[in-house]
Amino acid sequence: MPTISTFDFYVLSDNEQFALIFFEDGSAQQVDLLGSHGIVPIATAGTFSLDVFNPPAVVQTGINNTVVACIVSPQTNASDPDDGYFIWNGVSLFQAGTVSPATEVLDGGHDYSSPPTVNLFGGVGTGAGAVASVSLGSVSLVRVTAAGSGYLPTDSAILVFSGGGQGTSAYGIGNTADGVLTAITIVSGGSGFTGVPAIVITPVGGGSGAVAHVTGISGGIVTGIQVTNGGSNYSGGVTISTTGGGGSGLLAEGVIEDGVVVSVSMFSNGTGYSSQPSIRYVSTSGSGASGVAVMLNGSISGVRFDFPSQGGSGYQTPPVVQFVGGGGPAAASITLMPFGVKGTAIESYVNRVWIANGNRILFTAPGSIVDFGNGGGAFQDNDSFQRFTYKRLKQSNGFLYLLSDSSINYISGVNTSGTPPVTTFTNLNIDPQIGCQWPSAVTVFSRSILFANTKGVFAIVGGAVQKISVPLDRMLDELNGIGLPFDVTVHGYPPSMAVTQIFSTDVFMFLVPVFNFFTKNTEILFCMWTGKRWFTASQSANIYFVNTFQANSTISAYGTDGTSLFPLFRRPSTLLKVLQSKLWLHPTIVTEKKAWGIYAIFECYDNTTLEFTVDTETGVFNVTQGTFTHVGSVGDPVIAWDRSAASAPAGKMIGFTMTSHSPNFALLQAILVAQDYSLRT
Repeated sequence: MPTISTFDFYVLSDNEQFALIFFEDGSAQQVDLLGSHGIVPIATAGTFSLDVFNPPAVVQTGINNTVVACIVSPQTNASDPDDGYFIWNGVSLFQAGTVSPATEVLDGGHDYSSPPTVNLFGGVGTGAGAVASVSLGSVSLVRVTAAGSGYLPTDSAILVFSGGGQGTSAYGIGNTADGVLTAITIVSGGSGFTGVPAIVITPVGGGSGAVAHVTGISGGIVTGIQVTNGGSNYSGGVTISTTGGGGSGLLAEGVIEDGVVVSVSMFSNGTGYSSQPSIRYVSTSGSGASGVAVMLNGSISGVRFDFPSQGGSGYQTPPVVQFVGGGGPAAASITLMPFGVKGTAIESYVNRVWIANGNRILFTAPGSIVDFGNGGGAFQDNDSFQRFTYKRLKQSNGFLYLLSDSSINYISGVNTSGTPPVTTFTNLNIDPQIGCQWPSAVTVFSRSILFANTKGVFAIVGGAVQKISVPLDRMLDELNGIGLPFDVTVHGYPPSMAVTQIFSTDVFMFLVPVFNFFTKNTEILFCMWTGKRWFTASQSANIYFVNTFQANSTISAYGTDGTSLFPLFRRPSTLLKVLQSKLWLHPTIVTEKKAWGIYAIFECYDNTTLEFTVDTETGVFNVTQGTFTHVGSVGDPVIAWDRSAASAPAGKMIGFTMTSHSPNFALLQAILVAQDYSLRT
């Protein structure tokens, strides 16, 4: 099996909790965190980025009353280098060339006795599938069951319904033409017209079929001309003249447009329509086409155009034509996955998906996870202090934070309005000199966002950046005297962060190579922070990368050694726990003492044994009473206290060390009592 590159999580329900594991060969799989830990393949090798320092990023979001994982990948060395936006729903991987899971019921229909059959129409792709849910006789929801393949960027598709005790959907294709005469502009209306002249349309460079009629004459002057048939293939323009009507001198120009809908070819006339439905043209280009549905015995035989005003413009490919309402069957839309989207970071914020790609940010339309138009968009950061690239996007406290390599911005006040819709927001800088070094070294901790760079660990609190690792700096400085080295790796992985709960307390962990004062070696350890104090920890497995998992307000951490996934800091644990008292500078680091004792209060959730030793400048003095031992359980914890009874040797630099292999206990307080001779007069 290839080496694990990164992993993340998503949760469908209390009983459906999954890890998404990405491998260095670009493949991925889903692992059930509960039950049998079943494995489901997600993608084959080469699908995702192959760079461990630029792996895929994941955000969980909701769609169609369910949960999906949105995945963005920079596609470094991937088989498709340009299309790196994916959606995983636990069954299908949606990507460029497939439909998306984004469906919308436009009209639920009525009197359905069972769910109707759902099919897709439009585009060149195949293999996509969907199912409908019915509530109170109407289609209430459509879920995509198969992503399909082979769709092109110019394709459009709709959902069509049949059965379930109702009629069948009508649908068709709009026929477009290049070189269509759409209008005639009157430059001079001529004079002397006593009757209605005929309009003569003469092509200059080819074309035929256009027909126009005079619609108004006033005072012998032609005041209006309407095109009733646009013809086709007018490549060199037309000349306009009149015949009959008794007048002369008309000067007019023909307006020729491409991409006009000129007619609709019906693929299904449908059944069950009781009144005029509205017409919906689904296309990746063009707009403005309309028309009126032609009804015949509950079916739709075609579309009648008031040409050219209802032909629209800009249609580069034939649009799919859908009929909504009219007392007929249900109607629903489906969106194809976007092409040309990739990136290194992703986040959901104010009902949109935001993606970072280099120094560019893309965002979807409100309420959508796949539509980057219709109010979606993109912007590029031109700030001088942004330097290179965005590393991570994180939302907290109502703001979206953009963590760059050398600076930090935040976005707020997002609003979409207007026709066509335009999204506006405020993008402000909060620190022009401090940025994020590694994408995996960013995490949310309570209401703060914690991140790391070569200077240490920092917290974003509201609109300010604060360093929190000052007590940790000495330990990090042991590596090379200047903090974390720029190229620091953890067995080939970038430094990573996570949050877990230890005895109901949220604890932040930062996995980096540090100097271990107990072993006197540089080791890969967890630098742990409770929000007040730092300490170090380790696990029995060799952990090289960590991430946070949260479900039901319970936060936990997982780690990997490159081969397996491990839950971290779970109870019970028989790992060695070490607690060492602190040596104080005041009143003095040298304390001459005699007759000491150790007092401890601890809560037992299992059989508990604590070993205490007293430290001196000449070595270790063992507490003569021995160990502190008590018994409790998780359901009936016992709070115990104990004390030592030692002889009275003399020494300096008094302190103590506690060690224990007991699996489940909490040390509440430990005190060393000594008679201090050095301070006596």
